Amino acid sequence: MKIVNIVKLAIIPILIFLSLLVFIIIYQSLGLPSSTALVELARKYLDLYGYPIAFAAAFVEAIPPVNFYFPGSVVIVVSVSHSRTGVLNPFGVLGLIELAFVICYSLNYFIGRFGFYWFLVRCGLGPAIERSKQKISKRGMLWLLISCWHPNFGAIASVASGILSIPFRRFLINIVLAVIVWNGIFGLIAYFGSDNIMKLLDLKWLLLLVAIWLIWIIIKGTKNTKGD
Repeated sequence: MKIVNIVKLAIIPILIFLSLLVFIIIYQSLGLPSSTALVELARKYLDLYGYPIAFAAAFVEAIPPVNFYFPGSVVIVVSVSHSRTGVLNPFGVLGLIELAFVICYSLNYFIGRFGFYWFLVRCGLGPAIERSKQKISKRGMLWLLISCWHPNFGAIASVASGILSIPFRRFLINIVLAVIVWNGIFGLIAYFGSDNIMKLLDLKWLLLLVAIWLIWIIIKGTKNTKGD
C-alpha cells in the first residue's frame, strides 16, 4: 500500500521524465536547433513575460498540494538569475515573488483557520500538517521563520498556524519577515550565479532536474507514509 501511494505521488514527474527523454531522443535524431538556441528562446520569453512568470511561479509554489508536483522553485531561480541581463529589474522580480508568497501564505492561513484544510488531509498531507502544528506549538513563530526556507514547508506551516488560531497580525508580521529574509538569501545566490543557472535550461540538464525532482518526491512520500 505504501508503494502504491508513493507511485501515485510520483506519477507526474515519471511521465514528465519519460516524455523529456523521448523528446530529447527524437529532437536530436531530427537535427533540430541546439540547446543554446533553446536557451536564447527561454531568455526571449523571460524578457517579454518575466514579471508575470515569476509571480505566477511563486504563487503556485506556495499552494499545497500543487507545489508538491510543480517545480516552481526552478522557475523562480531562473527568473531572478535572468534579471541580471538588465531587461528585468531584479528588485522588481524579487518584490513580485515575495508578494506572491505573502498572499498565498495568507490564504493558506485562512484555509487552516476556517477548517478547509480537510482537503489537504485527504491529499495525504495530514501527517505533515500535524508535525508542523507540533513544531509551532513547541517553538512558536520561530518555526514559521525556519520553515519558510522552502515554499513547500512554509505553505504547510501557514496552514498549521491558521489551525492553531495564531493571531493573523502576528502571523503576517512573521511571514513577511521570513519571506524577505529567505528570498533575499536565495535571490542573491541566483542573481550572482546567473551565468551557470541559465545553462541549466539545456534539455539534458532539465532531464537531470526532473530526475532529482522525482527522487525528492519519492523521499518525501516515503517519509509521509512512515508517519501514517
